[in-house]
Amino acid sequence: MANGRTTSPRIAAVLAAALVAAPIAGAQPLLGVSRPASSSPSVLAVPPSPTAQAAQADVLATQDLIDATSATLASVRTELFSATDPATIGSLTAQQAQLQSRKTALVARLAIQQRTLVRLIAAEAQISAATASQGTASTLALNGLQTPPLIAGMNAASLPAAGPTASQIDTFLGTQHSPLAGLGAIFVADGEAVGIDPRVLVAISGAETSFGTYGPSQAIHNPFGLGPSLRFPSWSAAIQGAANTLGGPLYRGSGLVTIAQIQARWAPLGVANDPLNLNNNWQANVGRYFADLGGNPAAPVITGTATQLLSLVPPPPAPGTEGPAAAQAAMGLLGVPNFADNPDGLTDAQLVQTVFQDQGVSLPATVAGLYGTGTPIAPLALRAGDAVFFGGGSGTVDHVGLYLGAGVFIHAPGPGQLVRIASLYGTPWRTTYLGARRY
Repeated sequence: MANGRTTSPRIAAVLAAALVAAPIAGAQPLLGVSRPASSSPSVLAVPPSPTAQAAQADVLATQDLIDATSATLASVRTELFSATDPATIGSLTAQQAQLQSRKTALVARLAIQQRTLVRLIAAEAQISAATASQGTASTLALNGLQTPPLIAGMNAASLPAAGPTASQIDTFLGTQHSPLAGLGAIFVADGEAVGIDPRVLVAISGAETSFGTYGPSQAIHNPFGLGPSLRFPSWSAAIQGAANTLGGPLYRGSGLVTIAQIQARWAPLGVANDPLNLNNNWQANVGRYFADLGGNPAAPVITGTATQLLSLVPPPPAPGTEGPAAAQAAMGLLGVPNFADNPDGLTDAQLVQTVFQDQGVSLPATVAGLYGTGTPIAPLALRAGDAVFFGGGSGTVDHVGLYLGAGVFIHAPGPGQLVRIASLYGTPWRTTYLGARRY
């Protein structure tokens, strides 16, 4: 069994508030870089490619569907709260379940679309920067003076080799009558994001909980035996959690890359929480399911290069640094409302303060206070967990977000909007960027 981390009371409170609001909603585009009138002549306004524009349109369309579904769901919940007739209550309860199921599916779809969009943004920016280094074009800049951060080596050669398709995984899970069927694309995206074969995630879920069909695992959305008994808000979150665990320092970083090596830590023999010695069969079961999916159980299952772009997963924390872990925690706050709209919501500064508090780091709860704390970081040195600041033409800082990597950050935009992801290359962020701090 793998070990998990508990969530702080503050994060638990704002996550509860997010259940009422539409996650990752809003129409602020991640693309649409435009050239300000006052920008330096060396700054090139690079329009997104048709492929990126289509990916952005898909994101915005799904966000609109989530908004509409959430609005209907809120209306049904309001009616249900005041209903007294049993027939009406039954009808509204059924509607609520149907709408919540649709919303969950839309959120899963949006997560995949956003990962695709972020990958396209980073790839196009990398091409632009490479072209500029040959003197044939200018580079994008955050403020007209500095080159934005890019993940080095983002090209076709560094991406994971083609693996199983989402439809193949979904077909297999369907034959197992698994509630995970339909999430094949998330298995693939989250597996490839950290350089692991997504089929091993499916195989582990089979060995641990019969692919999520085991009743107790359904109550906590944990088909992988993580924790033990670690609770996740959704199946998608559990898949990402398992992928991050295998791709992190405990497994990938420790050289545990085969099914046999993974068992030594994931399901060790003779441990106290396995009184029936069920772990004796773990390797054989995982290997059998992995083979059923077309894999070689004796070969390494953690082989590729982690791109960290598809699922916005920050790298494992270096000793003595809490930023990457804080960035990971921030991803769990997507969709949380603003404090002005909900007392359990977050301002931009509270978002940063909250996720660092969960890591044992005390920070101010104001933008100005955060800007005056920590170590200044140059744009090219940015890494996951660095606070990024924005302001007006006078240089006054008035907004903060948390950098995730690949030129994107997470933030609480303001009243009437939910916690979301934005691009440093987008408007108005590229022209109002003031600097970054590391805590």
